[in-house]
Amino acid sequence: MNIILKIALYIILAGATGLSAWKGYQESRSAFSQTDKYDSELTAVPGEDRPAEPVAPTATGTNSTASSGSANVTGAGDAPGDPSGTAAPGSQSRMITWFMTAAVLLLITAFLVARDIASYTAEKTVEFVYNTEGSVSKSEEYEAAEAAWTAGNYIDAIEMLKRYYRENPRDVFAARRIAEIYEKDLENYSAAAMEYEEMLKLDLPPVRWGWMAIHLCNIYSGKLNNSERALELLQQIVMEHTDTPPGRKARERLEKLGFEIEIVEDDQDGDGQSPMPRGFRPRA
Repeated sequence: MNIILKIALYIILAGATGLSAWKGYQESRSAFSQTDKYDSELTAVPGEDRPAEPVAPTATGTNSTASSGSANVTGAGDAPGDPSGTAAPGSQSRMITWFMTAAVLLLITAFLVARDIASYTAEKTVEFVYNTEGSVSKSEEYEAAEAAWTAGNYIDAIEMLKRYYRENPRDVFAARRIAEIYEKDLENYSAAAMEYEEMLKLDLPPVRWGWMAIHLCNIYSGKLNNSERALELLQQIVMEHTDTPPGRKARERLEKLGFEIEIVEDDQDGDGQSPMPRGFRPRA
């Protein structure tokens, strides 16, 4: 995914998560406020602050007082604001919904961030194992090879670099320098192609592998006039690294050459001799 789109997605997810959490907090305050109000109404006794009036000890008075007390109790149960109302449960339901939404969005954001971190860590690990950044070790042997190259002794420089690379197989940059000297200085494109082919066998990051394969395609289709191998590499780039920039570049080239990419489940001719690999077919 494009880095700008990815950042925009993270901002949207973070904003939606924060908004949901805030809404849930507001609903929780409303729910607890209404619950406290209902509790106060339940514990309140009408007239409890007024001093009790003496009641004559007569049967009639007793019945009257009992009737009055009964009426007061009944009136308290029927008064507006009775806890049997639906306002508090409604607020609690909305509170739970908002908090659950915030939790789901937070999990999605955490998953995406963790995936990007894992991908970045894996790429950096590969770069550490296979030095593809050009930060070569400044050993005396490598410096001597570069000095030989500067002096125009390209064959000696290649031999020194090959010896250095055998001793330091993680330093892919040294292997790339060998291929570059063959290609640019000696114009030995066959030897350069062989060196690039060996580098493509390494476990390089997808984007770097793809661009190196694209460069090799240019050598095959241009200097070596080997369009068949160039076509195979383009197809491999698309099949293995479709969503990378070199993958899209290879797909554009294939479309210009008259090929369309589609899933081919079986060999429709039944002879097993189809010239196109799985997933490609000449455009009608």
